[in-house]
Amino acid sequence: MELPEQQFLPFYLPPSTQPPSGGIITSAGGMGQSLQTSDQPIYGMYFPSELTDMPPMSGSEGVFGWEISHQIDPFQVKCDRLIAICFPENPGQGSSPTGLPDQGIESGPTADGLKEWLTPDHVKHFVRLFFINFQGHFPMIHLPTFNMLTIADGLLLAMICIGAVYSDKGITAEDVRAMIDRSFAALDGTDHGLSDGSQVSTSWQLEELQARYFLHVLSAWHGTFDQRESTRRSYGIVIAKAQGAGLSRPFTPNNPGAAGFSMYHQVGDHQLSSPGGWDWASWVEQERRNRLMFGILLLDTAYAIFFNHPPRVNLHDIRLTLPSDDAAWDAPDAQECANALGLNGEGPNSKNIAGSGRAQQPEFMATVNALLEPSQEFKPGTTNAYSKFILVHALHSHIWVTQQRLPNATEMGIGQAIGSMVDPSVGWGSEGNELSANGESSGRGTLEGFIGNTLIGGQLRPNTLSEADRAVRICQYSLEKWKKAWETDLNSQFPLPGARVGFGRDGLPFYWLAKLYLARNRTTEWRHGISDDRTVAKVKNMLKHVRGFIVEDTGRLDLQGAVSAIDDGYAMDELTYDMKLLFRPIGTDSSSD
Repeated sequence: MELPEQQFLPFYLPPSTQPPSGGIITSAGGMGQSLQTSDQPIYGMYFPSELTDMPPMSGSEGVFGWEISHQIDPFQVKCDRLIAICFPENPGQGSSPTGLPDQGIESGPTADGLKEWLTPDHVKHFVRLFFINFQGHFPMIHLPTFNMLTIADGLLLAMICIGAVYSDKGITAEDVRAMIDRSFAALDGTDHGLSDGSQVSTSWQLEELQARYFLHVLSAWHGTFDQRESTRRSYGIVIAKAQGAGLSRPFTPNNPGAAGFSMYHQVGDHQLSSPGGWDWASWVEQERRNRLMFGILLLDTAYAIFFNHPPRVNLHDIRLTLPSDDAAWDAPDAQECANALGLNGEGPNSKNIAGSGRAQQPEFMATVNALLEPSQEFKPGTTNAYSKFILVHALHSHIWVTQQRLPNATEMGIGQAIGSMVDPSVGWGSEGNELSANGESSGRGTLEGFIGNTLIGGQLRPNTLSEADRAVRICQYSLEKWKKAWETDLNSQFPLPGARVGFGRDGLPFYWLAKLYLARNRTTEWRHGISDDRTVAKVKNMLKHVRGFIVEDTGRLDLQGAVSAIDDGYAMDELTYDMKLLFRPIGTDSSSD
């Protein structure tokens, strides 16, 4: 069977088992060998361009190209397993560890209807849509080594739920929301635990944490009010599990992971080994961990931006390198990955245009410090678009914490005119269980989340106008340094507008949004957990407002599936919490025709 031309993403592993001659390849014990020469079958994500090209799952040669018995369909076995954990015969009672209500729903017509979506054909369809329409927004899954039959059940369920959002097969928002609840319950029933103080965790455990993250993303942008509220409050459990798994630090020679340690993910003072010591397996393992931790940070910051929920991730705890360039992450094998990282010289690296072209990305916290420290420079060309998207969200977290500590830390508070950037009558803020408008404790609870070091001396200071002035200046200057690097790199890394795809590569709207937050603090009537529709609608309208700034400033609103494409009807009410209206479809699924 001939493999079709790649249409959107590398949905299959290369058939060749022999590495190209010359250059850097994975080491003898690395992933390339274990995948290509092992006796274990390769479950590559090969998706034909037409559904009719898909070989039958029960034939003598299965969809993944190895001999299987006529009596055993491994994919059907996987689907049966998903049904078993989602619809247990004796569901438990009480509350789940996630903070969600017990999801043990009694069998009935609704349950029977949901089971119909967990057939092999539907699961393949949903997973395909996940990669086509969501992966490009936030690239978290390493597609070249993705194994749909041995993937953790919880992660596959989460991917199914997300893919179902983009499906035209008839699955409804209510069906997806019910599957979210059942997927959480399945995770709670099979949780292996990550908070054991050990940094070494199996791939299965890491995938369970990825599953929880994806389900929280889906609940935030596609769930009911109860799902949004419950998962937002329980998100601290995901953060705690990530910390327990040591995701905020890289594996090191003294504390290696299952595949060892990645030399190009080390932080702090260290000497890089020669490129010949590079290993694809350890590189992929660490990059997966890094991207999950940054995804957890992004959702935590999104809760602050869209719902005014206090940030819970301590930026200073994250000692990781920023995500690699897309060309390295998407590379189908060790050789192509080494080429994209520049380990084989500039010639083979020529395909890596939309990135920094660096073998090792800058350390996250060192880069944040470079943005916030006036005496340091944030050099263009050192980060890729996804990394800058993460960095501007880190600045949002810093601004939120700063304004909670120093309510006068606004341009209005220090007497600056804000021109036409925002209607002076508009006010945003937080009170209730947080802090009162004058900065004193409301007496009805303590501030939830992290409000530690703000990089303004590292400790709580008197709320004086001069201190607020200094804090605002630091935030303003850091944003302008970020914007200068963004604009410079945009022209060099994306000379063709159509090459930049996805929400996570559209950081400029969040620069302008941060400027609006600096203009005025959030008022007492905007607080999390009161009215999601009102709070999200305000932020959505602010993002719509900044479109004009972007066009005026750059003349470009050309990014597919990004912030400018958010549907105006999104989150108007419960029925319009439809995630595909927020993270817009990127590709098309020809198999659905």
